[in-house]
Amino acid sequence: MRAAEAEFTIHRGGSSLTVAGGVRPTPEQLCLIHASTGDPASISTALREWRSLVDLAGPIDGGSYRPIPTGYHRIQAFDIDDPNRAMFKGVYRRSIVDGAQVAHAVTPALQALRDAHIMPWIVKGAGLVQTGYYPTLASRPMQDVDVVVDSRLRHESMVALRGAGYVLQKADHQMVHLHAAPFVDGAGNTLDLHWHHLHDVRYEAADRLLTKTSTTVDLNDVPVRVPGATGLLIGTLVHGMVPNPEPSVRWIVDVSMILERDADKVAWDDVVEFARQFRLARRLQAGLQLLAETTGHTAPDGVTAALATLPTTAVERVDRRISAVPEDSIRGRLLQVVAGYAGGDRGLRHVVTGLPSYLAGRWDVRRV
Repeated sequence: MRAAEAEFTIHRGGSSLTVAGGVRPTPEQLCLIHASTGDPASISTALREWRSLVDLAGPIDGGSYRPIPTGYHRIQAFDIDDPNRAMFKGVYRRSIVDGAQVAHAVTPALQALRDAHIMPWIVKGAGLVQTGYYPTLASRPMQDVDVVVDSRLRHESMVALRGAGYVLQKADHQMVHLHAAPFVDGAGNTLDLHWHHLHDVRYEAADRLLTKTSTTVDLNDVPVRVPGATGLLIGTLVHGMVPNPEPSVRWIVDVSMILERDADKVAWDDVVEFARQFRLARRLQAGLQLLAETTGHTAPDGVTAALATLPTTAVERVDRRISAVPEDSIRGRLLQVVAGYAGGDRGLRHVVTGLPSYLAGRWDVRRV
């Protein structure tokens, strides 16, 4: 006999429901991480604790909402009798619809790039789903698909999208310091075209390391490329450890899925080299430590030791300062502006000489 059907429907609220921003999960979110990554016994324990922590009569925060479809799929896979099951099923069904819509909306853009002989890359959630780290499209919710092209083909890619009816949402003078171009199609669907794999590391050398291994998959019958396990792991860690008013804790589940299946395929020497070359040792070290604390998945001891011996650079000290300051404060907003400009350099060079033009593009003015 199944547990009693839930009398509540889960609703997603805004970021104001998260008491403290940053990168660490709240107790409620941690329960859902355990439910999305654990064995049957730990899943049942985590869900029971989660139910005791939340007020299901009202909305829940977005950081908690996102892992629920993954948790539901594991409840189904292990046939766990749990009172959360019916509630989670509703969220999962919604994810089925949203995921199909997102995949359908991006297909014309991918085809336009292929028709122009440009290979599109997909990363983050879409990449993880298409390479089988998640069992179904619905089990890893997505609000969009991140499309990446070779930085040397940026102009040709934008021409291809415009030819397919997409309209660029930025003026030309704003594009100088951007790592992605926002487009909208005739139906109002948005698409961000990226020409580097990571906003924080806008170098061709970084892109080459992240795509050192890759695979070709089909998204709605359109061939696309996805980075291998190492590139996906690095990208997920770097992006996930960026502080946010509403912690994007889903990255912890993403990395767990990569390591659960392909830990032996991760080139850990490349992880350390990426951290050294692009001044990300502290962020990757902190991410791996948080991953171990929350899921039990660990990097080899030698990797942890190697990251610990790398020096803390100036840009990493700025990273730390940003993570300690509320994003919605005046000081926090100022630091975010500086980080947005200097982050892609990771060496904090040209801050004085290039900052005026960056601000002009960010604030859409002709002169600063």
